[in-house]
Amino acid sequence: MNSSLLCSYSACGSRDVVESLGLRSVLGQNLSSEMSLIYADRDVHVTGPTNWLEQVWFSYIGYLGDFQGVVVFYLIMTCCYVFTGILWGIVDYLRLWKEYKIQPDKYVDLSGLWMCIVNIAQNYILVIVPLLFVGYPLFKWLGFSSLLPLPSWTTFCAHFAFFMFAEDLSHYFFHRLLHTPWLYKNIHKMHHTYQAPFGLTASFAHPLEILILGFCTFCGPLLLSPHYFTFFMWILYRQLEAVFTHSGYEIPNIFEKLPFYGGAKAHDYHHKVFNCNYSSRFTYLDLLFGTYRDPK
Repeated sequence: MNSSLLCSYSACGSRDVVESLGLRSVLGQNLSSEMSLIYADRDVHVTGPTNWLEQVWFSYIGYLGDFQGVVVFYLIMTCCYVFTGILWGIVDYLRLWKEYKIQPDKYVDLSGLWMCIVNIAQNYILVIVPLLFVGYPLFKWLGFSSLLPLPSWTTFCAHFAFFMFAEDLSHYFFHRLLHTPWLYKNIHKMHHTYQAPFGLTASFAHPLEILILGFCTFCGPLLLSPHYFTFFMWILYRQLEAVFTHSGYEIPNIFEKLPFYGGAKAHDYHHKVFNCNYSSRFTYLDLLFGTYRDPK
């Protein structure tokens, strides 16, 4: 394979590279771990996939390219979010798992579920989809990478932990800001339409709130410029976590073992009384600033 013909598939568009090199037929297959691609346009060394996860990633990015890969990921993430959100809504509507229901006297009705779906559809069409076309050039400029090898598990976990910390920290202060009189009345009050939340209400909000609190989710990755794989896993996790936090159910889970973890119960109480428990998952900032209220 002539290395002088190769260029970075993240910079040039991997589909074109793959087709020009005749690699489409070998995508996803075992490529030699010793293969090193040295790109003429910059000093980057990339190896072929060395395990099944890297093979899947190589096939995904190799076929779609970076931008299309981001778009398809967002479609997958949206489907996962809507599916899990509707699933929790059905659980609530049918009054299942009553032993885990946080507010056992309040359940969603069909009109409330439909109002939520309409708002989320509007936000995704008017806010989130346009942000893809703004976000991708920013990611590229900051140096987000799709190249192999994938980050080590140590790097992945360290980045993930930082993203959780950065999101929780920024979310607390921006959320408190949204509870100041003018911003609450004109923006954040919409999110508090449901005093007993259910899964899909995680994204039931004013478009400006989607931008404000959405920034909290992205601030960690924007600071670290991670690998796209880490970034994708973080965004997917954050969306599903938001659904669970707004589910209205306190299901036993492994995160309960983490120090200062508030979970669904703490945030559900925030929806009930409005003026406490501003953090998205941990309680240490609420405890530090005197805004924590024990939902028990």
